[in-house]
Amino acid sequence: MRYLKLIAVMLFAVLLCACSKGDKERTEYPIGELGTQIAENSSEINTKILLDASLAEINGEGATLENGVLTISKGGSYALSGSFNGKVVVEVTKEEQVELVLDGVSIYSENSAAIYVKSADKVVINLADESENILYDGETYAVESGAEPSACIYSADDLTICGSGTFKVNANCRNGIQTKNDLRIKGGELIVSAPKNALKGKDSVQISGGVITVTAATDAIKSDNEKEEDRGKVVIGGGELNLSCQDDGIQAFRSVQISGCSIEIDAGDKDINCDGKVEIEEGCILNEE
Repeated sequence: MRYLKLIAVMLFAVLLCACSKGDKERTEYPIGELGTQIAENSSEINTKILLDASLAEINGEGATLENGVLTISKGGSYALSGSFNGKVVVEVTKEEQVELVLDGVSIYSENSAAIYVKSADKVVINLADESENILYDGETYAVESGAEPSACIYSADDLTICGSGTFKVNANCRNGIQTKNDLRIKGGELIVSAPKNALKGKDSVQISGGVITVTAATDAIKSDNEKEEDRGKVVIGGGELNLSCQDDGIQAFRSVQISGCSIEIDAGDKDINCDGKVEIEEGCILNEE
């Protein structure tokens, strides 16, 4: 009987060590709010990608490199580091979620978006602690004007940016960061420049944290869905923003809500342009007269 008890204790110890080791491997990279859910639901996917000019060393599943295009084709969490001449494309099912952990990335895409989300349920760009990340695009894309993609970071679905690293987006063709659905910014230090709009979410732009510096030739922040109820809105509930633009600082079709933040706006036209509901907490816009 004592022998059987001894065997049971030993087996339990082995299983406990194995579980602890697995947990440590899954949390090696910082995971955002959505990323935690992804890691738990798809723990078999933990892919590390080291970029080097036009090459990529891929350790894990769900990513392939061909003709300068790094394609993410499976939901999960992907850690990217290094320098890359090409573009990153996310193309998964509408039921799958993807997290891109940027840990010291430099991406230059000469004729398309540096990051292009073709399809997904949601995508998170997580800026790793103390990392510096920079994205560039060229002045012309290999598509007709107005066609997708039309931004240095372009997403056909919801996009969230979080984390505590630095993120520089130097757009040279059209918009800086754009999504056809919701654009959410929860953290990080973002520096975005664009020859058109800097931050554009068709359904909404929602900012709850981060330090954001924007330079735009047209609008700094824009949401322009006119057709669907409760969309075409900008909600800023946190963070520090410095917006410099030649047209409107914040433009929204349906509503603008600002609270719990600090914003400086240097606009060529209107600081806030919205024909719908506008709610601004006193003291949030620092240069307000």
